[in-house]
Amino acid sequence: MRTVSSESVQGGAGQLYAPAPENWKDLFEKDLLDAYSVTPDHYEDFGDGFFQVYVMMENLFPM
Repeated sequence: MRTVSSESVQGGAGQLYAPAPENWKDLFEKDLLDAYSVTPDHYEDFGDGFFQVYVMMENLFPM
């Protein structure tokens, strides 16, 4: 049996997750912009630290 500290969360398949930093949205949005050139339109909070992000994507299929 593995002991998990109160500072982390046990994930599925034995994965260990550290708590997200306070500025996680800023970091995520910067990475998203750098990698995909898109910005979030809005977030949907599912609770327990799970979010879904919606992004604005324009001109993906030029006519």
